[in-house]
Amino acid sequence: MQGVSSVLSEYHVSARSPQNYRRSLGGLGLEPDRRRPYNPLVPSSFPRAAAAVILAFAAISCASSFELSADEKASIAMALDTPLAFVVPRERSIETWDRAQEYITRYSSAKLRSVTDSVLVTYDSPTYSQVPSPVESGSGIRFGYSFSRSRDPEGIRIAVQCTPSSKLGEKDADQNAHIAAYYIKTGRIACDRCIVR
Repeated sequence: MQGVSSVLSEYHVSARSPQNYRRSLGGLGLEPDRRRPYNPLVPSSFPRAAAAVILAFAAISCASSFELSADEKASIAMALDTPLAFVVPRERSIETWDRAQEYITRYSSAKLRSVTDSVLVTYDSPTYSQVPSPVESGSGIRFGYSFSRSRDPEGIRIAVQCTPSSKLGEKDADQNAHIAAYYIKTGRIACDRCIVR
């Protein structure tokens, strides 16, 4: 009987030894298992993966939002007050129309598709459903511009339109259109980094 109890007590003591304790925790993923080779491509812990996901979301949120300076806020407010259809004097019509082409060249990611004496178009009208797809992302939205000019009793009427490729971009398209109208009318860009491309 004494032999059995000494074996049991020895087992009991060895089960509580630090090596066996660590080995049992290693099976739960709480401490690295030293018996298998380390592979840097395989994540060894959940906290590392969670930290990476949190850092990625933080980077995305920081990249998509930025602070405007006081001057940028004032000029974007002036641009948003600019109407999308306005009249310029006849003597300024050529330079105004040249600015419309320049805006597309400098600030649009789309290229001109149609150029006439009265219309500049960078896109074919997008067709999208009324309900945006849940997998659409903001970065995949493209913006097309359409500028037109026509005669008006007071001069030349310029009309500006910006159309997104998705309904998710309608707010940004409206802001882009106002920034373009402000540039075409005045020759000054309201806020270069505020243009969504």
